[in-house]
Order: sequence, then structure tokens, then C-alpha cells
Amino acid sequence: LRKIYIPESFEENGLAPDALHAFGPLQRWFKKALDLSVASSMLVVSSPLWLLSAWRIRVESPGPVFYQQPRLGRDETEFNCLKFRSMRLDAEAGGAAFSSRHDKRVFPFGATMRATRMDELPQLINVLRGELSIIGPRPERRVFTESFDECIPHYASRHVVKPGITGYAQIRYPYGAGLRDARHKLMYDLYYVKNWSVRLELQILIETIVTVVTKKGW
Repeated sequence: LRKIYIPESFEENGLAPDALHAFGPLQRWFKKALDLSVASSMLVVSSPLWLLSAWRIRVESPGPVFYQQPRLGRDETEFNCLKFRSMRLDAEAGGAAFSSRHDKRVFPFGATMRATRMDELPQLINVLRGELSIIGPRPERRVFTESFDECIPHYASRHVVKPGITGYAQIRYPYGAGLRDARHKLMYDLYYVKNWSVRLELQILIETIVTVVTKKGW
């Protein structure tokens, strides 16, 4: 079972506090090289999709093409995460809320972008800025992170590394937005941090490509 058990309460025994640590110099060098090469190549290759997305968004939901939102990076440093806008402009009029698989706030082409993860293409810019990695735990909003920190043991440990556009939890666990889902996704995130290897990194990258091609992102 390639994940780390996370106890359901703080009273249970689970992961040792010192079991996880930031990547070492060689790991950081490899990830930076991978990030820069993949992000720059993808920006060139995906440029037609940027034009298509901008046009379809403007047609189906007039307004800004891009959407940026504060997310937490390594060591809980906040940065503005970029995406193609996939929801209506009034999507959060009632406050912050998790999106769902059949979210009514998402317009038709927005659903297509989410299914293929095209909406995350602008995050390549975040990668080139050094705010994101190609692979890592999903970057979350502070309001959700603070809530999970209070309920899920070791949740803050996922912030010892940079978050990523894709990751082990994203390809191993189906979409979910509740506390139980967050706990299970954390098991995969911490497995990735603790057992990082070049092989695991490339495996995640390949499986992400398969997910995009087969439209199994949602």
C-alpha cells in the first residue's frame, strides 16, 4: 500500500514528527531542472490551447480569461496561483467553497478544461517563477488549510516541499472535497515526500499525461 497512514485523531500513534523533511540539495537540483525544462517546453507546445481557451471562455462566460487565487506554497508562503477561469464570475458570491465533480458554477467549456486539466496550464508561469513545481502536493487555500490543520494530524507536513501542478495524490485518489478526502489525499502526499525518487517523479509525470489524454481528471 503506497501511502502513509495518518491517524484519525491526534491521540492515535502515527507518523513520527521528524519522519519528513525538506528535499536535499540533489533532489532540489533535479526538481528545478525538471520544472524549468517541462514548463518552458509545455508553454511552447500548448500555445494553441491558450488561444482556444481564451476564445471559448470569452464566448461562454464574458469576463476575465484568467483567475488568480492566493494559495499556500512551501513553508506556507502565500502566492497567487494562476488558472484559466472555469466558473461564472459570481461563483463565490456566497463565500469560499470546495468545487465538486458536477459543480453548477462551472460553465460548459470550463468543465472540459477541468476534465483535461487545461485550466491549470497558466500554472506553468507559477513554475517558472519558482512558486510551484510540476509535481508536488496540491496547493490549497489558507482558509481550508487552517481548518484541516485543526482536524488532521500532520497536515502541515505537506508544506515542507513546494506544491505542484500535479502530484501523487492527484493521480491516486479520486476527486473529493471533504475532511475524509483531505486525510486520504494527505497519506499519498506524505508518501511522496518521504519516498521521493527520480523513478517516482517520472512515474507521476507519465501517469498525469495518461490522465489528461484519457480525460480522467475529474
